Amino acid sequence: FGHGGHGFWLQGPGVEVVDNIATGAAQAAFIFFTASSEAEFSVANLDDPTLAAGRTTVPVGTVPLKRVSGNTAFASGTGLETWFHLTHMNDGQSFIDHMTTWNTDRGIFTPYPGRTTIRDAVVSGRTDGGWLWGTGINRNDVTNNMTYENIQVVGWEVGISVPVNRSSVIRDGSFRNIRDIEIETAHDTIRTVDIVGDPKFL
Repeated sequence: FGHGGHGFWLQGPGVEVVDNIATGAAQAAFIFFTASSEAEFSVANLDDPTLAAGRTTVPVGTVPLKRVSGNTAFASGTGLETWFHLTHMNDGQSFIDHMTTWNTDRGIFTPYPGRTTIRDAVVSGRTDGGWLWGTGINRNDVTNNMTYENIQVVGWEVGISVPVNRSSVIRDGSFRNIRDIEIETAHDTIRTVDIVGDPKFL
């Protein structure tokens, strides 16, 4: 893991990542890969011990992220990635705040997470009036229960590729892309997409 050229590789959710800059990464500038077949997370380190339901340790992929805020990525393959995080959980919530990405092949990629909110992010493709052929905020077919709150996504072929499972919420924000919000066919029977607040399509 972490051998392909990354800025910050985090194998668990228990580290605060605040006000960092990563550039020149061949792959992801920031990546959370919170999965392990062996490692457990001590309940003593949980912000909310009730999530453990009486256990002394829990799998690392079931633990919400510590504070992740104010980070910047540029001149890299991807700005931010989250893998195998809260994938099938019904409790807990992770927040990624004030993430800025620019001059990346893709902005934010979220394969296999659930219950994650991205707030106040800036995800820039091209800023010269053209478009970068790619997706600003992308996912895979397992991603679920995502919230995108007050995000600015500009300069991409696709702004947000909305998850195909469970609940997705897009609240406020501004968009200037060839296709701002792409909603593909649902992959489950309870999938919903809510676009609320006052989003701006420029």
